[in-house]
Formats: sequence, structure tokens, C-alpha cells
Amino acid sequence: IAGAGHNALGSAAFGTESGTVGAVVDTPTAFYVFRVLEKVPAHVPPLAEIREHVEKAVRTEKAEALAKNKADAALAELGKSDIESVAKSVGLSVDETGPFSRQGAYIPKIGASADLKKDAFNLTPDKPQAPAVYSVSGSSCIAALKERIPADEEKFKTEKDNLLHQAEERLKGQAMEQFVNYLKARANI
Repeated sequence: IAGAGHNALGSAAFGTESGTVGAVVDTPTAFYVFRVLEKVPAHVPPLAEIREHVEKAVRTEKAEALAKNKADAALAELGKSDIESVAKSVGLSVDETGPFSRQGAYIPKIGASADLKKDAFNLTPDKPQAPAVYSVSGSSCIAALKERIPADEEKFKTEKDNLLHQAEERLKGQAMEQFVNYLKARANI
């Protein structure tokens, strides 16, 4: 059980006896009522039962380590040459993400990587190489700045009022959520 509020659900479930109904658990998204059907003690299953899963995990781990080593070697060479030449020399491919903004952690064609996104916005034409190898969804990547596109001042002027309204509504929502959480924490039911 993962996610916000599910720690309380998991704690309640593990503290309830087999065959009984647990207490109502209030999470940020819903109320839960549950019955514990059976408790299975922690154990390591026999290798025969999990062999395929273990082999797949080992192959994945080794492939990720190999990709990381290859990316580390490419990063070391990147200071001496451009990204296209380095990628070709180590048998990797170069792909462009296209432009993206600072909002969120998602980078097109790569995935969610807050560290890479933060470092990408610190790159300059004088220092275009990202300082590290980034692991994203089991893959390793290195990055270099192609171009920096300045904000469109004319577009901002036309959308300024709308952006201010959105920011104001977002802050109101956050304030309301904090107030409701404050009331929930002090409520006697």
C-alpha cells in the first residue's frame, strides 16, 4: 500500500486480527473500511517459485549498471568533444527533447527527473554539458544544451492577467486545504 494516507491504512490493517473488521481509516482521498481475511507471515519463497523473477531482476540490474558505465565514459569524453561525436564513439544515440519549461519535473522523451531539469536550467552556451549522468526509469542519460529560448514577452503581456488569476486560485486552494487539515487534526468525532 503506497501513497499519502495509505500508511495509516497499512498500520490499521497490520494491527487488526485475522477475520475481523478494522476501524474506519480516513485518508486525504477517501474513507476505508476493511476486513482482514488472512495474515501470512513474512517468508522467503523457495527459489523454484521465484526463479524467473530473480533472473529478470538480475538481468535488469546488470543492464542498468552497464548503461550507467557507458554513460559515465561518455560524460568523461564530453568535455573534449561535442555530444554527437561522443555518442557515436561509444555506440549511443542522441535525441533531442525539444523545448520545455521549468514547471514540473517531466522532460519530453526522457521522463520525470527533477535533478536533470534543475541542472538543465543552469546550463549556458559557454558550459552546455550537464554535470552528471542521470538515471530515469531505469535508463541512464547525459545531457547538453542545444539552445535556450527566452520567454516571449508579448505572450506574457497578453496572458499576464490570466496567469495572475491562476496563481491566486492555486494559493486560495492551498490555503483552504491547509485550513481543512487544521480543522481535521483538531476535530473530536
